[in-house]
Amino acid sequence: MGLDSDREWKPKSSITSRLPNWRVEEILNHYVNGEAYFIGDQRKWKEIVLNEFELIYHNKISIPQLLHKIKGQGIEYKQPEKIMSYPIKKYIQFISKKVKKDIRL
Repeated sequence: MGLDSDREWKPKSSITSRLPNWRVEEILNHYVNGEAYFIGDQRKWKEIVLNEFELIYHNKISIPQLLHKIKGQGIEYKQPEKIMSYPIKKYIQFISKKVKKDIRL
């Protein structure tokens, strides 16, 4: 499933539209400790987090809300939300370094 698929979910103002393709691929291919807790397409949850980065950056969405969006897109996890927030936070911190935007979680 590619980024252009009809099932891919993207907000109107995604940071991915302002990044070169090679940077987007670098971010999406980054390994995060705990990512194995996500069941299904390992890349899809990262796409969702990356596409929601602006909302996270502006404190418009919380980590638990983001987890519910991920689950709503068909990505399951077998750990409690408290544990699942760890790989999400680490990934958000990685994205913030790559796009040079400091973020507080």
